[in-house]
Amino acid sequence: MGVNETAPLLAVPTEGTDIVADYKSTGLTLGRHPLALLRRRLGELRFATAAQIGELLQGRHTRTCGLVTCRQRPGTASGVGVRDA
Repeated sequence: MGVNETAPLLAVPTEGTDIVADYKSTGLTLGRHPLALLRRRLGELRFATAAQIGELLQGRHTRTCGLVTCRQRPGTASGVGVRDA
């Protein structure tokens, strides 16, 4: 005798929810880049893309955003630690 069960009524997660879950569990995603979900809004707010930054004249100010993928160790490029005064 079989058991008749109904499928659970769970909402399908959004792409953004999936991406956040991927980063929380593995530190990366095989889906689209997280900022792909924000690009249109960032454009409306006049944030520059990487391609646009490459075309800016030297000395121009702009706004941009991105993700930290790794941190440099030690905290300075020269390898000399910063001392508290």
